[in-house]
Amino acid sequence: AGPDEKLLCVPVADPRQSHLQDILDVSSFDRLEIQHFFEVYKDLEPGKSVEGADWVGRTEAEAEVVASRERFLKNPHAIDHSGDPGALKD
Repeated sequence: AGPDEKLLCVPVADPRQSHLQDILDVSSFDRLEIQHFFEVYKDLEPGKSVEGADWVGRTEAEAEVVASRERFLKNPHAIDHSGDPGALKD
């Protein structure tokens, strides 16, 4: 199925998280805890596995969001062709 990118996001309007602007703003312990979760969360699903990954910064994450949207829009089965280019099929 290919790579399954993960993004770490924080609520933009949460003043408790306003200091988190890039991955290095997240403590190394929190990054390790999150990484561990993603390394083991599919262990109980037969035939599923997770490959290790590296943390990248905000710029790379935002680029992945754009690339993911572009891949999605290239899938003709995912779009409702009623005239609204952002509408999804039910």
